[in-house]
Parts: sequence; C-alpha cells; structure tokens
Amino acid sequence: MAKYNHGATETGYLALHRPEQDALKPSAPTPDATSYWRTPPVHVVVGKGDAKKDFYIHQGLICGRSRFFKNALSGDRAETAQEVKLPEDNPGTFSLYQQFLYTDALPHEEVRDSTYVTFCKVYVLCDKLLDPVGKSKVLWKIMKLCTTAVDGRYRFPGHQSLRVLYEGTTENDSIRRLLADVYATHGDESTAVVLTTDPVHIDFFCDLSRSMAVHIQERKAKLVAQTREIEKITAELDEQKQALEMTRAELVESRAHGTKASGFARTIKNRLSQHANRRKAHDFLQLHPNQVNNWPAHIGTYE
Repeated sequence: MAKYNHGATETGYLALHRPEQDALKPSAPTPDATSYWRTPPVHVVVGKGDAKKDFYIHQGLICGRSRFFKNALSGDRAETAQEVKLPEDNPGTFSLYQQFLYTDALPHEEVRDSTYVTFCKVYVLCDKLLDPVGKSKVLWKIMKLCTTAVDGRYRFPGHQSLRVLYEGTTENDSIRRLLADVYATHGDESTAVVLTTDPVHIDFFCDLSRSMAVHIQERKAKLVAQTREIEKITAELDEQKQALEMTRAELVESRAHGTKASGFARTIKNRLSQHANRRKAHDFLQLHPNQVNNWPAHIGTYE
C-alpha cells in the first residue's frame, strides 16, 4: 500500500483523483424552502416498541428527494393520514437523515471510526429510501473525511463502517469500489494492521484484492514506461558522449596541425628575412659600385 504525500498542497484521494471526486460531488440542490414550506407534514414512525419515535417532514421536501416516500404517498399506494412506518430502521439514524434534508449537513467533530459509522448508516438509509442525491452527498462527505489528517495521518472507515456498508448496499454500489481503491492506493502500515487485526467483511477483501491487482498492474505498466524512457535517454546520452569524444579528437588533431603550421610559418618567415637581407646587400652593391673595397664589410653586416 502506498503512503500519502503529506507535503502536497492537496493530499490523499482528492489530490490523485480530482476528476472522480468532482464527479461525486452532487450538483442537484436541496429544494428551496418556498417549494415545500406550504406542503403538509408527513408523519414518519421509525423503529418499534419502546424505541419507536415520531418524525414530521414536509411532504414537498421528502418526496422531492426520496422516491420511496413519493411512491408511498401517491396514488393508490398513499398511506392513511400521510403516515409512513419504518419499523426496521434506527430512529437515531433517521433523525440525522431528517437534519440532513433540511440543512444539508451531517454533524461531526473529528475524524474517527464512529464518525464513519454514522455517515455510513445515513448512506445506507439514503439507498433504502431511494434518495440518489442524498447518497451522492454523503459519499462525497465520506471521501472528504478520507483526506483529513489527524496527527499527521489519515484514517479510513474501519471494520464497523465497512460492515454497515457491505450489509446495507448491493454488490455494484459505487462506494464499495471507491473505498477499496482508497485502501489499495493510499493505505499505509497502520491501515494494514487494522485490516489484519479486526474482523473485516469478506466481500471487502474481495473488492480490495481486485483494486490492488489493478493498482499493481497500473504501477507495473508505469514502471515499464519509465524504464523505456530511461533506456531512450541513456541511448541519447551515449550518442552525445560519442559525438563529444569525436569532437575532442578533432580538436586534439587540429591543435597538433596548428603547432606544425606555426613552426613551418616561423621557418618561412626566417628564410624570407634572410632573403630580404641579401636583397638589400645586392641593391647596395648595385648602387655603390665604386666602393669595392667596402663590400666585404657591408656583406658582413647582412649575414
């Protein structure tokens, strides 16, 4: 499992998968207050026995988000007195869902497994109530939590959160693949310890294995491409080295020829100088033929 780059400006899943993360963020807004304020309240009874609790939500709001409630409160399937019963659900989780409908917020103080458990329960409830906008919003919040550092480290949903998700969602639910990808690509040593010491849902291990296999293949392909690039650069450097060696040999040879040419030039210069001196002597003798007795002395001066 790879580690997060703590020095990056934006770390974790968002930094490496920004397009996917942006796609997760829901664009559909919560219905405006004026669109549901005057609609009648829906009486929702959640739980059973002593744990049973009553909730009231504007029909325009709950039916605008949940196809389950829309179907239950429309046509021949409309329930008596605008009442819907959810005996198998947890009142605490539904209370958070009610708050989420009105405020678009889920309360949490810090990133810990209990926070993930709460969010995962709301996500499963959104799935049950056929609220795709709610699912997308909760999923986006969960992925944001995965990139929040606590004491320099990142904490992912633990075995309790994973059990809630895998027992409450279908096999093809996107949150399963996304969390498996997060674990496979960005987990560290502490994550591996959690997976090996806590009883994690078996289906999560299957998804994690597939994600890790894909991750390994991607890393392998990347390493192969990098190796080919290194080989290409190495070949280019070898060619440049050979060219430099040839240039050096030409410079050495040119310098040697330059030394020989310089010596030859000096010899020619000396011979020309001697020839010039003798020419001067000849001209002097031609101009002064009467001074025969002084010729030896003058010739000596030009030797």
